[in-house]
Amino acid sequence: MRKPLLCTTALLFLQLALPLAIEAAPAITPGGIVNAASFVQGPIVAGSVAAIFGTGLASSAVTAPGTPLPTTLNNVSVTMNGTPVPLLFVSPSQINIQVPWNLAGMSQVQVAVTNESGSSSPVSANLIAVAPAIFTVDGKQAVSSIAVTRTYTFNPGQTSRAWGRSPILPPQAPPLTLL
Repeated sequence: MRKPLLCTTALLFLQLALPLAIEAAPAITPGGIVNAASFVQGPIVAGSVAAIFGTGLASSAVTAPGTPLPTTLNNVSVTMNGTPVPLLFVSPSQINIQVPWNLAGMSQVQVAVTNESGSSSPVSANLIAVAPAIFTVDGKQAVSSIAVTRTYTFNPGQTSRAWGRSPILPPQAPPLTLL
């Protein structure tokens, strides 16, 4: 009769000895909302791609499966002034977003990240009408993608002319021209 009592005591001890996993709510790094192409701190632009840096932003890295971009990805969502934001990529320390077009004309927004552990404290981000930036390979060489089928690499000092229409531009926007 003592063996069942001993097993019950050991099982109870194991249950009490297991640590409880409490995840902290996500936190946005001060100055951590930047242009995703240049990673330069400063104002972001409606319609552009921005990056949010912080801690506990997501449980793992996940990329959006395609367009239209989701506003929830891997149980993570971002809002700007309460507006759900399209997500391109989420990870524990970085989220890439498309800044909503309906924020054009505003000078500042409140940004919050929400995941299964809770919501971050809102962080202010400044908006501006334009802030051109070019995605680079290594911070030095610019990359231009033509029709998403061919990639060209440009070295510093080289110039190029490209034109086309981006799927993220609003319908009333003129074609994009880079000189």
